[in-house]
Amino acid sequence: MRGNGWKRWLIEAWAFVLVAALAFVAGLLIGDLGGSPKTETVHVAASSKAGEEAEATEPIGETTEAEEQNSAEGEEPEQEGAGASPGAQIFTSNGCGGCHILAAAGSTGETGPNLDEFLAPDDTTEAVEEMIVDPNSELAEGYPPNVMPKNYGQMLSKPEVHQLAEYLVATTPAKPNPKPKGTSAAAAKGAVEALHLAASTTALAFDTKELTSKAGKVTIEFENPAAIEHDVAIEQKGKEIAKTELITEGKTSVRTELKPGTYTFLCTVPGHAAAGMEGTLTVK
Repeated sequence: MRGNGWKRWLIEAWAFVLVAALAFVAGLLIGDLGGSPKTETVHVAASSKAGEEAEATEPIGETTEAEEQNSAEGEEPEQEGAGASPGAQIFTSNGCGGCHILAAAGSTGETGPNLDEFLAPDDTTEAVEEMIVDPNSELAEGYPPNVMPKNYGQMLSKPEVHQLAEYLVATTPAKPNPKPKGTSAAAAKGAVEALHLAASTTALAFDTKELTSKAGKVTIEFENPAAIEHDVAIEQKGKEIAKTELITEGKTSVRTELKPGTYTFLCTVPGHAAAGMEGTLTVK
């Protein structure tokens, strides 16, 4: 009886252990299965939140594009006019405003003359083009020669020079080229009469001691056939008004605006005027 009772007790113990083990494994499986819905729920919630953010962001993008479009449309009228012309862009890109005052460009440079005052009604488009490529051809009172670079004729193409001149004519008192019938291009250029002056090849002297001109724009075309450097300056009461560059065996010119009165023209090379290279310019 005792043997049977012992065996029975062992069997019940092992059954209890087996049931406990099965219950433990079942608990693990139930826990995993119970976790899946939780994980899925979290995933769905995240997706929903991302969708809401995307929906909230989309109208902002649409508003920005509309604002940019309205802004661009509002800027178009401001780009029209002389300020957007090719000549205006050439004036700005070449730094002309750094040396000249020009109200239309809003520039305040003072290295060169004030273009609003210097360019007069008798300056034509063609004359302004000449000033650009040969800045010593006309000098403003109080400004010496060789201040403005003389290489714009090489830096700019002929169409660009013309566009720049047209811009300056359109924004200053200067006038476009007149086109009168029955007149030559030289006559249409203006009423500026050039005075001619030459240096001697054998002595320190000019070919004349007297020059006469009308008041206004006065041009002296100077030729130096000699190998010695000469120039021509215009002075009044010892104050230099305008001057050509120094040249040898070549030609140059000087152009400036003069009021009626008596002036002196001379070569500024030391000793040349004292030797005889000077004369009187009478402006009526």
